[in-house]
Amino acid sequence: MNHRDQIEAEPELGSATGWYNDPYRHHELRWISGGRATRLVRDGDVTSHDVPPAEPFEGPLVAADEVPAPYETVRAGEDADPRIGAVMIVYNSGL
Repeated sequence: MNHRDQIEAEPELGSATGWYNDPYRHHELRWISGGRATRLVRDGDVTSHDVPPAEPFEGPLVAADEVPAPYETVRAGEDADPRIGAVMIVYNSGL
């Protein structure tokens, strides 16, 4: 990941991981990983990518209300919920 994909937050937020209200207010939710804003965002039932702004966000992080499966994010190495069906990966080559 490069600098634009992940922006460091305040040091005391270092353990924050999960869906939070987007601290930049560009989307409803943004995935925070280790206190860093990532490009993974949600608006309603749609999950997409949007690189966070270069400047650090201000203010406290507000944890999102429960995000229903299958939209929960599973970390690599963790078992996914067996109730969730197949996963489709879409590749866009930009052509």
